[in-house]
Amino acid sequence: MGLLKLVILPPVPQERRDGAAVMDPNEQRCLIENRLKDTTVQLAHVFDRGYTADDRKIDGIEWCWGLRRGSLNLDTSRNIFFLDASVFKMYRKRKWVLVPEESIVDRYVNERGRPLIRPQMQTLKFDSEDTVYKYTFAPVLEMEDVLLTRQSTNNPSEVAIHSFPFDNMPTLISHVDPKFVILQTGSVLSCTFAPGTVPVAIKSSTLLEKIRRLYRFWVTKPPPCSQNYADYIVPSPHFESAPHEERIHNSAHSPRAFRDVPTTHQLEPCNSLGPPTTSDASVNSPKEQNVIIRPQTPPRRIQPLHDYRREWFASLEPIEIPDDGTMVYSEGSREPIRFSAGWSPDTIREWALNSYQASSTLTS
Repeated sequence: MGLLKLVILPPVPQERRDGAAVMDPNEQRCLIENRLKDTTVQLAHVFDRGYTADDRKIDGIEWCWGLRRGSLNLDTSRNIFFLDASVFKMYRKRKWVLVPEESIVDRYVNERGRPLIRPQMQTLKFDSEDTVYKYTFAPVLEMEDVLLTRQSTNNPSEVAIHSFPFDNMPTLISHVDPKFVILQTGSVLSCTFAPGTVPVAIKSSTLLEKIRRLYRFWVTKPPPCSQNYADYIVPSPHFESAPHEERIHNSAHSPRAFRDVPTTHQLEPCNSLGPPTTSDASVNSPKEQNVIIRPQTPPRRIQPLHDYRREWFASLEPIEIPDDGTMVYSEGSREPIRFSAGWSPDTIREWALNSYQASSTLTS
C-alpha cells in the first residue's frame, strides 16, 4: 500500500504555447520527422509537466539550479517543443531520448566530472535569448522495428527513411533548454532495465553517464541547510503574487548568467558558498548582479486545479481518463495519467471512495 497524490493541472497557458512557437527554429514542425505543423504535430513537454506534483524532486532541481523554491514552472516555452503524435507517444513511453552536445553537458560538471553545486550553477553564462541547441536522437528501448520518415523542408514529397539504430538521423536543432533535456534523458537512463535489455549505448557512453549523474544529483532532496538560504526560501507573499514573465535588458557588455531568473526582486546572490548574508535590497538590482535576464518561466510552479491524497492498493489498476491532470506515486513520478479538468471535487471524491470500497471487497 502506498500513498498517492492525485493532482489536476490546468491547461498550458496560451502565452507559453505562443512563446514556444516563436522560439522554435523549426516553425512548429515535428522535431524528429519534420512534418508540417498543420498535420498531426502537437505540443509536447521535454520534461513532463506532471513532475510538478513531485515536490521533493522539483525542490531538488530548484536548489541545484540556483533558483528560489517554488519558482520553476515546467510550462516555460524553453520546455515546450513540437512532435508528431506517434513520435510523441514513443517519447512518453521512454523509447527514445534527446542527447545534448557533450560541450553543453560539460557546462554543468567540474574538472573532475562532478555536478556543479548551487553557487557554481548561479554563475554560469549563457548565450543570447534566441540561442538554439544541437541534439542527437538516441533510441532506448523497443525501437529495433521502428521506421522514422523525415520530410525535406524544401520539398515535402522528398522523404528520408531512418531505421534502427538511426545513425543517419541528422543533427536536430531546437530552442529547448538543455537542462530540461538532461532531466528527461537522465530520468530515462536512471530506470531499472530488465536483464538483457540495457541499451548498449547506455553501457558504453561516457556522455550518457554524465547525464545520468547530473539527473540524480539535481533531483536529490535539498540539504537541511537550504532552509537558511535567503535566496532559496521565498516569503509567502511572493508565492501568492500573480505569475508573469518579464523581459529585462542591461548593458551589452554585461556577462550573461545561464540560469532561470524568476523576477528582479528574486535574484540570487552568486558569490557565496555559504548561506547568503546579503540583505534583500542588495540583490534587487540586476546591475549589481551584472546579468542579463532573458524571458523565462513565470516565477512560480504550475498551480494545480485540485490536489488530493488517498491510499492506493497495488492490486488495483489505475484508471486512465484523458485531458489535463497528473497522477504521481509518492515514491516518484511515472508516466502521467491525464484527468479531465471538467471533473469536480465531488466526482473525484466519489470515484476515490468507490475504488476504496472495491479494494476492501477484493481483500476481504
